[in-house]
Amino acid sequence: MANQGRKRFAMETLGESRLRIGGRFKPNGSSAISATASEGTSGWTVAWTSTGLYTVTLSDVWLYAFDKSLSVSMVSATDITLQWGAIDLAAKTLQIRALAVATLTDIAADAANWIDFGITVKRSANTGKR
Repeated sequence: MANQGRKRFAMETLGESRLRIGGRFKPNGSSAISATASEGTSGWTVAWTSTGLYTVTLSDVWLYAFDKSLSVSMVSATDITLQWGAIDLAAKTLQIRALAVATLTDIAADAANWIDFGITVKRSANTGKR
């Protein structure tokens, strides 16, 4: 899924460069996610991997990831929760799991169903501690 036109938001914190990558996408049940069903910063694409599992692919390799967030917006009340799966910065992939009572579950396609995510990354080993 292309992210043309998206912006990158860089942060300078205690002399180190950090980047916040994130956005939201519309799940599509057990089908591929439409190229027009995501928005947010540049630097990522998303794909439905298997039942209840989505893979975010980053455009760059990062050394460290922290300050991660996930949320889900649904058209109707549900017990769906989100959980981070494997995070492999060397492979540039992040997994997001959609769970209903600890079971991977697809989220139906609906204009009001969204998965939101955010992650702050950096390249340097400098921790910024004094």
